[in-house]
Amino acid sequence: MDAQPLLGNEVSIGVEEKPLKTKVHKVLSSEEWLEFKPIMQRLYIDENETFKVVAGILMSEFGFYPIKRQFTRKLRNGG
Repeated sequence: MDAQPLLGNEVSIGVEEKPLKTKVHKVLSSEEWLEFKPIMQRLYIDENETFKVVAGILMSEFGFYPIKRQFTRKLRNGG
């Protein structure tokens, strides 16, 4: 017996749908990291912001969310 799609027979189960929060982990070239390094250094080191705050700013302003390990390694090793 083949399963038939139930078109038009939607049943509400009382669960509120919420949009998924997605983070875009974009792979940056060394040149791109060098462009963002002054921003990351100012926020993370000079202004003592947390990684989460800095990553949120990078996401909202530039459309990417760095991976914490990569972020700290790039700052420590100079890009």
